[in-house]
Amino acid sequence: MGKKWNTEMFSEFVNSTYPDFEVRGEYVSNKDNVLMYHKKCDREFNVIAGNFKTRGTCSLCNGKFKSNTNEFKRKVKTLTNDEYEVIGEYVTCKDKIELAHKKCGTFYSATPDDFINGGTRCPKCFGNNRKTTKQFKNEVFNLFKNEYIVLGKYKNNKTPLLMRHNIKKCNHEFMVTPDAFLRGSHCNKCGTEKRSGENHYKYNFSLTEEERAARDMQNGAIRKWRDKIYLRDDYICQMCGRRGRKLNAHHLNSWDFYEKERFNTDNGITLCEDCHRKFHKKYGYGHNTKKQFALYLEENKPTTSIL
Repeated sequence: MGKKWNTEMFSEFVNSTYPDFEVRGEYVSNKDNVLMYHKKCDREFNVIAGNFKTRGTCSLCNGKFKSNTNEFKRKVKTLTNDEYEVIGEYVTCKDKIELAHKKCGTFYSATPDDFINGGTRCPKCFGNNRKTTKQFKNEVFNLFKNEYIVLGKYKNNKTPLLMRHNIKKCNHEFMVTPDAFLRGSHCNKCGTEKRSGENHYKYNFSLTEEERAARDMQNGAIRKWRDKIYLRDDYICQMCGRRGRKLNAHHLNSWDFYEKERFNTDNGITLCEDCHRKFHKKYGYGHNTKKQFALYLEENKPTTSIL
């Protein structure tokens, strides 16, 4: 069993993994609240320590706690480089609030959510057009200067586009939705490195190098095998024919008794979590075979066609 976490250990984890945050309260346990400070939005908030370890996000910025007029004004000023002024009072993110476009003097109303995340701007200057690629590039520059470069074309807030983390040690290109990026989902390569190896809060220092090498080799192989199965099956459950569910890669001939077939893609099939659980509920775990699955599939033919 690993050493019990304390405030110092939790602070070290936060500093190395989520440098935009600072621990300002006492760490008690994963299930207790701890006071955190978000450097980017200059605000304090309470969060369950275990949830923060996993997500590393600001509850205030993510809208989980009610905002107010001053906070909305700060967001508008930062996002538009002080081009817009908030006239009305903030109620909720879905209630319209009066704004003024300083460049042309137009007054209009929009919901805070549409303004911040949907790109709703001055109706006189921009008509009904949504955010453009140039506008999104300006937003990114105002927030991060040249640290991030927009490479793709902006279509809408929910369509991924290509970005580059423009620093010497990284220069990684990645796809992300504009909405997710502005909410804090940045370079996945750097994020993975910050949460990998000794930086991971579940890192087991008691393992020998030989044990660690053997474990990592097997874990890496199983992940690659699983991803190949998902890609081949187009990320669709081959039992119920549905897309968009949480997936499992099922071994037709079981992992424990068919060692030579463990990483053979012909020995795998994509199932959603529900269908996978139902199969093993009937046949148990271990000693499973392809013949067994074929019989189960015949008895439980999909009610919907595979898309």
